[in-house]
Order: sequence, then C-alpha cells, then structure tokens
Amino acid sequence: MIDINEIKIRLAKREDAVAVSDLLNRLGLNLPNKNEIEKINTHWNRLWDNNPYYQQFDEDVLYGWVMEHNNTIVGFFGCFPRVYYYNKKIFPIAIASQWGVEKEYRTFTHLLCDIFFNHHPISTKLVTTAIKPTGRIFEKYNGKRVPDPDLETVYMVPINLLKLITHKYKEKLDNNSILKFAFKAANFLLPWKLQYKLIAKNKRLKEVDVNTLSVDFDKFWERYLQSSKGLIASRSSNILKWYYTGGSRGLTKKVFIYMSETDEIIGYASIIDEPVIENKELKRYKIIDLLAENEKVKQKIIKELVRYSCEQKMDILEFHLPGTIKKNDIPVFTLKRNVPQFPVFFQTSDTEMNKILQEKNVWQILPFDGDTCLG
Repeated sequence: MIDINEIKIRLAKREDAVAVSDLLNRLGLNLPNKNEIEKINTHWNRLWDNNPYYQQFDEDVLYGWVMEHNNTIVGFFGCFPRVYYYNKKIFPIAIASQWGVEKEYRTFTHLLCDIFFNHHPISTKLVTTAIKPTGRIFEKYNGKRVPDPDLETVYMVPINLLKLITHKYKEKLDNNSILKFAFKAANFLLPWKLQYKLIAKNKRLKEVDVNTLSVDFDKFWERYLQSSKGLIASRSSNILKWYYTGGSRGLTKKVFIYMSETDEIIGYASIIDEPVIENKELKRYKIIDLLAENEKVKQKIIKELVRYSCEQKMDILEFHLPGTIKKNDIPVFTLKRNVPQFPVFFQTSDTEMNKILQEKNVWQILPFDGDTCLG
C-alpha cells in the first residue's frame, strides 16, 4: 500500500519533459514518447518556452506540477498561459492541459488538484477539452460550465452524405446487400454534392500563409477587439503565428482572410484537417476560428468554406464549440450531434470575475480557445 507521505508534489521542470511526455503517451494521450526526444522538445518549446504570453509578461515559465513517488514521475497536471482580453483589457488565463495520473496513484490526484486550483499565480483557469473526470474536478473546486449549452453541440455539413450514412450504419449495410445497393443508387440518382459544387466561388476569401500576416491583420484585430465586449482570446498576428505553426499531432491547419472591396481585411477564419477517429477514411475539416466585421461577412465566409471543403474532396465540415456561430449562420443543410461530455469549464479565485463569468454573453468561445486545436 502506498503511503501518502511518500508522495511528492512539485513544480515541473524543463528536464521533466521526456518523463512527462512518456507518461502521458502511455496513458493514451496523443503525445511523443520517450524515444521521440526531438518531438518532445519541439512540443514543450512551442507550448511553453516560446509561448508569446511570456513576451508580454516577464514571468518564469510555469509548466505545471508533477506527482512523484520514489523519484519517479507518476502524475502531471500541465497548464500554460494564454492572453485574453476582458472588456478590451488584458486578462491572463491559465489553460489546463495534458493531465494524467498512473492508475494506482489516482487516489492522490487531489494533491495535484489542490496546488493547481489554490496556488496557481493566474486566478482564472479554463479547460476546453474536458472529459468527465476533468469536469468533475473543476466543479469540486467551485468551477463551472461555461454558461452556453450550445457548446456541447456539433454542427455538421454532410458533404458526402452517402459516406456518412455508410459509416453510421456500416454493420447493417454490410449485412444487407439490397439496402447497400439502394443507397448507392440513390447517391447516383440524387447527386448530393452538386449543391455544394454550385456555390459560386467567393474570391474575397483568400488562403494565406500565417507567417505573412502583418500590420494589416493587426489593424483588423484591433478594430474587432475595440468593438467587442466580454472575454476574448487575443488574435494578434504574433499569437496566430504561434498557434498555427507546429503541433504534436501533425495536422494541417489553414488560415484565410476576407477582403473588402477596398482591400481591407474585414474577416478571418481557419480550419483543421482532422480525420474522424473512428474511421480514418472519413475526411473532415473542422472550423477552428472565425472573426468577421459583421454578421453578413461571417455568413459569406462560412458559405465559401463549405464550397472550399467540397472542392478539397472533404466528406464533412464540422463546427465544434460554436459559441459565436449559430445554425442559422450555416447556409446549407446541417446535421447536429452532441458531444459525450460538456467540454468547457472555468474556475476562478476572483470573486467578482466568478459572478461575471457566469453570464453567457461574456463568452466568445470557439475551438481557437484553450488547447482544443493547438496540438
């Protein structure tokens, strides 16, 4: 039996990178293992050492906390800072990320929880990829769901409807050749993709290399920030370059800007190429982020991304964490599903902010927030 007095909780150090990554990899997280030292270093450099937050705040890098037993790391609660704004003023938020504890040590998880929630120098914490245990932990420490029930909804544009139906009802179709033939015949007689192919190309939306974003984009971001209220993650060009460059999963991310008739940036969006886990043959784009000068521009961007997804031979375009995107913004037939667990929780030791953050209209959540698409 393990004695609690043998358990040590301490700040993680840069030298812990290999042991921590290997632990999380063994626990099922999609991270490099101990044999991929170069990848581990790249991941830690990006998430922490090169995090643009530390260019704005002269603070020591805080990787999180480790749990040790007999000088062996058996648990890790990672966190990294992100720059947010609340009513146009800089507001740091600590992002809970990459949590894991070896099974035989999970009775001591509260030791990591206590230090994360009670001793983190940043008062407000956020998690955007919560599984059931993470959500329960946040609630135990007076954390709450972000007050937007739509965040558990995923909107889906079924570009290849037959392929999606085949995926969902694979077992039934495999066991019924007549039904399978009927689906294929229906797809031939009713060419579903034609509706997307007939969308006229909007040349105002242009794919760009994120590293070329400059002062013109920052002018757009500053205008957007000044017109916004509540809590919003920074989209400065410097932060976007950090966010979209790299990632331990190696997934392709694409960035777009929307130009006005006078060649001024009035919108921006991004997508990630992420195949469906249960069926790698299902090709999927997911919307990461979308900011627009007005609702009309937002809807034009979405419509062009639907057309673009079809052009790129995607099977599905999905909208996760659609805090600022409503179903009515999507101008084509849309399905929806709910995620298994409500994904976004916050916790703060600031009494005033705790009240404020319980108001739905304070939040502008999209997958760009937290660590949802950062990896």
